[in-house]
Amino acid sequence: IGHLRRLDAFTEAELRIKFLQARDAWFQTLLSKVPTNDAYQHASKSMELSRVHLFDIITQYRAIFSDDEHVTLTRRNLSGLFHSWVIKKVSKGVFV
Repeated sequence: IGHLRRLDAFTEAELRIKFLQARDAWFQTLLSKVPTNDAYQHASKSMELSRVHLFDIITQYRAIFSDDEHVTLTRRNLSGLFHSWVIKKVSKGVFV
C-alpha cells in the first residue's frame, strides 16, 4: 500500500477498496478449502479461521489506514466502508 501511495496511482478510497478486495479474496480462498464432509468440523474450522484471520485483517487495515487525522465527511464515509465490510464478514460467519 505504501508503494501504491507513493505512485499516486489510486485515491485513498480506491486504496482502501483494493485492500479489502484483496484480503477478502484471500480469506474466501482459505474458507473454500475447509472440508465440508463433516458439518461440525466445517463449522468449527470456519469459525476458527474467521476469528484468527478477520482479527489480522482488521489490525492490518487499522495500521495502514489510520484515521487519526481530522475526520472529514469523506473519512467518515471511508470508515463506514470498513465497518460495513466487517459487519458483512462477521454476519456471514455467524450464519454459515
